[in-house]
Amino acid sequence: MCIYEEILYEFAIHTLSNDNENEESAVFITLISKLNETKKFLLQSPENNIHPLQSNKIDLFHFIDQDIGIVSE
Repeated sequence: MCIYEEILYEFAIHTLSNDNENEESAVFITLISKLNETKKFLLQSPENNIHPLQSNKIDLFHFIDQDIGIVSE
């Protein structure tokens, strides 16, 4: 049995333009390293904005998962 240390990941996502910002959509992120990868996270509730992924906005997202080391992809 492997026990992994959990850490807090923080993302700052800058959306330059979003031609579909009035449509419902789902955006997911998975971090990948040489040794492992995180689970898939839905980017739906940023820390700093009510409406995520709008044009010319920066959204901050946080999630906790296993420490995968240096992210390569």
